[in-house]
Amino acid sequence: MRAFIREGHECVASFEPSEAEAIRDTAQRIAGLVRAHDTDDPVTLRLFPDAYNDSRDDAAEFHRLTDSELSGTKIAQIDVLLDTLPAEGGEVRLGDETAEAWLRAITDIRLTLGIRLDISESTDVIGEIQDAVLADEASPRAAALGFYYLLTELQESLVHSVAGW
Repeated sequence: MRAFIREGHECVASFEPSEAEAIRDTAQRIAGLVRAHDTDDPVTLRLFPDAYNDSRDDAAEFHRLTDSELSGTKIAQIDVLLDTLPAEGGEVRLGDETAEAWLRAITDIRLTLGIRLDISESTDVIGEIQDAVLADEASPRAAALGFYYLLTELQESLVHSVAGW
């Protein structure tokens, strides 16, 4: 992957075919989770947090009023990512509005992976990757953590590109 950089009015990056495939596959899975809206799934609880922690009735009413629109917005953002990331990899050029949709979609993907991998703010992802590889070079956890780290770097480069840093 070549991280996002600012070129004029666009944010530009390039992706290897395997990176594009992994991002697209994961984004499609997240869209499925959003559509399923399984309230017993910790991912759903993270993507659709309660606005009222002190009142179940108020929280339920908030979800009733907002979840449908929020689901639609999340799916639309994932669709923007899928529509602009070539399946075979290659260069991606994003205008500011499209870049904002990418940032929100990547955030949802990272939140989902973070829940599934039990990553918190205090997790040393690089240390976790090293530990997982030392335990088993072919570790699925190491691969998933590596993908999470790639998304973190991608998101950071896109934030900097959008901001013009």
